[in-house]
Amino acid sequence: MPSPGDVPARDYLVVSECYPPNSVGGAELSLASTLSASRVAADILVVNILGRAPQVTQHRVDGIPVIELPPQAKWPYHRLSEAERARIQAELPKPIGWLLFAFHALAYLLSGRLDRVVARFLMLATLPFRVRRNGPFAPFDTEDTGYWSLALRRILAASGASTVHGDNLLGILLTQAAGGAAARRVGVVRDNRFLCVRRDQQTRMGGKVCVACHAECHTGTRFADRRLRRIARHIGWMRRRALRGFDEVVVTSRYLERQIRSLGAMPPLTRIANPAGDASGRDTPAVPEWDGTNIFIVGQIHDNKGQEALVAWLPELIRRIPDVKLHFAGRGDAARDRMIAAAGAEAGRLRFHGYVSRDDIRALYQSCQIAALPTRWPEPFGRVPLEAGIERKPVIAFGVGGLPEQIVHGVTGLVVPAGDYAGFVDALAKLAADPSLRERLGAAAARHVAARYDRNETARAYEALWQSPVAVSDGSRTRRIASG
Repeated sequence: MPSPGDVPARDYLVVSECYPPNSVGGAELSLASTLSASRVAADILVVNILGRAPQVTQHRVDGIPVIELPPQAKWPYHRLSEAERARIQAELPKPIGWLLFAFHALAYLLSGRLDRVVARFLMLATLPFRVRRNGPFAPFDTEDTGYWSLALRRILAASGASTVHGDNLLGILLTQAAGGAAARRVGVVRDNRFLCVRRDQQTRMGGKVCVACHAECHTGTRFADRRLRRIARHIGWMRRRALRGFDEVVVTSRYLERQIRSLGAMPPLTRIANPAGDASGRDTPAVPEWDGTNIFIVGQIHDNKGQEALVAWLPELIRRIPDVKLHFAGRGDAARDRMIAAAGAEAGRLRFHGYVSRDDIRALYQSCQIAALPTRWPEPFGRVPLEAGIERKPVIAFGVGGLPEQIVHGVTGLVVPAGDYAGFVDALAKLAADPSLRERLGAAAARHVAARYDRNETARAYEALWQSPVAVSDGSRTRRIASG
């Protein structure tokens, strides 16, 4: 547990699932960029839930102190850190260990108010499904008795924070579980993690995109499917209840606004777009473009991101753009091998750069002529249109999720109807054949990003929200106090 003497006093406590440098996800990068630009950065303390060290650690990112919590032990030892659990179990004979397991399980199930007991039995019912590849995420580790919640409660008391900012799913659930009635609470929903019972926010199963949770990610017996759907509904109810405990809820796009409103009555909603990042200080020479037509695709190589589906159209791409090459930046070794096999003799046109640091990715954007985003799932808010815009590159994307809000079709890029791969290839061929059109769209994208996704404006919006009086929701309107 963090020692109260090691917790600095701060007015604003930000609770995030991950935080740089231990995360390169778009949600966490957007949060870090916003906080580093804040005028009240000296009064901010960040708690990184998913730390990697076996004990509590503390460091600074852009001058902001960050407390990283160690991994929490699995249920029913979730009151302990994983390191504490491993040490205790290593010191005990196996029969005593099983008795200890049974004691912790019963203590968990039978403690608390009646509604908590019912909730805990329902969460226990998810265990058979959690061991499956497509099982749901049951929030044992966000219980008010869990190690993370207890640690966060101690940090909140020691810091004396007047405002707690819960960022994304775990940040929201743990902020609610930790309590602290005196603090103002702001919850931020940045992606589909809050809407999907799977922790990996798949939202896409069986070849179609889920618009509501029907547990379609699981296939089993009819009885098991019915039981899983009931469990999924209960998990969704728990998340909605957590969100309603906040004074303000922030969404990053109109798409997410619609999704959150579909959950029923909510606190006041505010729409604040994610920032593009720091575009200042880019005084290094631009990297010249590579010869031919080079298409840059950024993101983890995954079915949701659509890279494999696009490679299936490689023969048509080659017919339309004879000098085409596809460049991929992102992890995904298994998918990479499948894509190389699918390309056959043309595999040399696929270039895999693996994980690319945020500093190096600029050179790849500049070296390619076009940025492509073949995402098939409802991307709530994509960073690619912003990163490409900074580098004056046009983007082609499917019109899913929040992407049509970021790309002005025909002005800053091209938006293709969802799933229309023939249309996607047409759009790529159109830009490949017209350098002047690429230049015009890229220049407009740079102006658009600078005007609407400035990180300083985003930081001012959060400052205003943290410092404003608690609002009363009328259940229908959404404020927009930053671009997006």
